[in-house]
Amino acid sequence: MMRFTGAALAVLSVLGCGLTAHAQEDPFAPVGAVQPAAAPSGGPARIQNGSFEATVSAEQLSRLSIVGDRIVSVRTIQDPEGPQMLVEAEEATGDVYVGFDGPALGRTFSLFLVTASGRTVQGNLNVAAVPGQTVLVAGGEPSTAGPTVDRSEKRSDYLETVTAIVRVMFRGDAPEGIRCYSRQGQSREMGPYSVRLVRTCEAAGYRGQELNLLNSSAEATPVLVDPFLVAGVVAAAADRDELLPGASARVFLVEESR
Repeated sequence: MMRFTGAALAVLSVLGCGLTAHAQEDPFAPVGAVQPAAAPSGGPARIQNGSFEATVSAEQLSRLSIVGDRIVSVRTIQDPEGPQMLVEAEEATGDVYVGFDGPALGRTFSLFLVTASGRTVQGNLNVAAVPGQTVLVAGGEPSTAGPTVDRSEKRSDYLETVTAIVRVMFRGDAPEGIRCYSRQGQSREMGPYSVRLVRTCEAAGYRGQELNLLNSSAEATPVLVDPFLVAGVVAAAADRDELLPGASARVFLVEESR
């Protein structure tokens, strides 16, 4: 699974369930097939004062699509002890898919969507017992400040750098232009896991952190990278989607260098 808060948000499928731990050959590959969302059930949600409100499904994927624009980045912070909102972006279409892991019915989740035109829109998602659906979001005016070509070039450079750092950490190599070194971080508890920093890689204003995630509980536990997407972290990935008791996974974070 790989999660991006930037345009490459790609493959955010966290969810494999089952009785054994599943290793991924590549963190850029989806864990499971994504079921298509249903067609829109009503008129578009309207952006007012920079935000909109919409109802999404508690049990199935819902799709968010901004009319006349593309979503290139998503930001959200969640309570690691509560139900998790799972965010999957489709770079080809500029849409975002959301689902939930845990009892989310009746709750409201917030996220910020950054679009290709330069807008930042807050979404307040009310979780209800409805089928998965497409939520069209309309209203507000796309920003015309700054040339589109320059923004696209910066986005391309960002994606290339972030993707390269994650691949380097996943494969364990150190090509020219990316500096990596071992770390001996102390373990800290995070829910059912013991987390330890083992490697850092740096390149072009970004820092990659490789973490060792040990399941210290007595039960098989899913590996969710969303809790690691705090301020400054632009991407997160893991090489497994579930861990048996005593098993370990590698988690890869990319953050902006300070």
